[in-house]
Amino acid sequence: MNNFIVSYDLNGRTPTHAEMDKHIRMGCHQYGRILETVWFIQASSTVEQLFAYLWKIMSPNDRLMVVEGNYAAFMNLLVVDQVVIDAWNGQRAA
Repeated sequence: MNNFIVSYDLNGRTPTHAEMDKHIRMGCHQYGRILETVWFIQASSTVEQLFAYLWKIMSPNDRLMVVEGNYAAFMNLLVVDQVVIDAWNGQRAA
């Protein structure tokens, strides 16, 4: 599994934030919102595959950034699910 940070801005009529949240949850192994439109995502895909998956429901006026990473430090994020934190930290030993 790979760890990603995804950030987006929705500037079109669709998708809505609820639709984007659902799309993220459907296509990812582990996930967690860490800031308002920033997510931790764990998936078996490459950065290019995840980008394509997310972008396919977004409008041309939207913005999207997908970053793959293996190490992170964080404090006071919106992540409340310990499983997501453990998933990220589990990748560090791999």
